[in-house]
Amino acid sequence: KTVNDRAIFDGLYFIYKPGISFQEYTNTLEGKKSNTIYIDEIGFRNKYGTYSENPRIPYVFLGDSGTFGNGSSIPFPQVFSELTNENTLNLGIGGHGPQMYLRSLEQFGVQKSPTIIFITLFLNDMQNGYSFDLLQRHGKDSNKFYLLYAAGARFPWPTNIASKLALERCNVCMYID
Repeated sequence: KTVNDRAIFDGLYFIYKPGISFQEYTNTLEGKKSNTIYIDEIGFRNKYGTYSENPRIPYVFLGDSGTFGNGSSIPFPQVFSELTNENTLNLGIGGHGPQMYLRSLEQFGVQKSPTIIFITLFLNDMQNGYSFDLLQRHGKDSNKFYLLYAAGARFPWPTNIASKLALERCNVCMYID
């Protein structure tokens, strides 16, 4: 494990250090803007206590920087939470790919018995999904990580391993193209 001032990294997967905050700067039409990013008790961008104080969280979001909310004062999973008045769990971290999404879901999301799991996929996730040698390059056991299957930038649903895991744990799952 490698630890720096913001993250804990095991060679393939990282989370932020629980409970930290840091400044993020974004270029806007009005000029450079500073946002304070707060990290929760499990290393993700949620209100502190969301995970530990809620035995069930109906909506879980998996993804990378877009889901995390890089460049935004309010990430869209939080906007969704405010609009629906329901708890959400944002498990997005910039730089993550499909293998890490599943690890986050297994480690943190499944225990909260979500009803719906949102997986936000961007073009860079296609490249990550096709990096079948990623596990071997990092000396990881392939039984502990999963790959999403992508064909022609479209994901079969519910035939890939991510959807099978999600369907085993949820009442309703959707893939939104």
